[in-house]
Amino acid sequence: MSNPDVKICVQIMGFLYTLVFNGNEETQDCICDRIANNANFFLSIYKLISVILQYSHIPKDFLSREPEKHSGKNRINDDDTRQQTPGGDIVVSIEEDTDFSPNVPPITNTTSFITTYPQPADELDVWLHQVGVCLDLISSLCDGQNRKLQAIMKEQDSSFNINVISGTAALLETLAEIKQENETESAMITETMTKAIQCLIEMCAGNYSNQSAALDGQVLDSINLIINNSCPTENVNTV
Repeated sequence: MSNPDVKICVQIMGFLYTLVFNGNEETQDCICDRIANNANFFLSIYKLISVILQYSHIPKDFLSREPEKHSGKNRINDDDTRQQTPGGDIVVSIEEDTDFSPNVPPITNTTSFITTYPQPADELDVWLHQVGVCLDLISSLCDGQNRKLQAIMKEQDSSFNINVISGTAALLETLAEIKQENETESAMITETMTKAIQCLIEMCAGNYSNQSAALDGQVLDSINLIINNSCPTENVNTV
């Protein structure tokens, strides 16, 4: 999972998904033991979801760090960390600065996100497909209310934390925004929204702490927006 090529990471996720498909508890436990303290696994999830979050008008992030553990090390070299998106916009890279420990990304801020939709629709579909593989894996890992895997999707024992529940809620909100603003129907956006909702269900089933994190991510507002977009001319009761 430490490979910088996102396509390879997605292929690995797809392979892991086949291993845990249909709630294979033995494989779930085996994978849990290996990813619990594996920063690369959660960084891969972070990078994939963050690509889609860049399409939102409102900056969203789901990575946090204990500031006292990294005082004096929060410097980001703008010249070294700026990169160009496929559409030509310049954004701050989420790759770590050389002053940071291995696998620990710098703290992101609002400059890490773009506020336009720079990529062509077909490129967005490619990224949505890759995010969909990631969501399928997370859903299968948490299938059957696997409490250990549900727990580490919210918090990891690491120098930084990636809240996958908050990230998925932000992803759903962003997809709902994109769908609302796109005049043409996108089957890939609809499919990814469905996978995001299923992923949230699996991460939150029977877990009140995770349910609270999802609600904090405005997931009900996102669902209401999706419903209203699907039935714009009808009198729809919101959730």
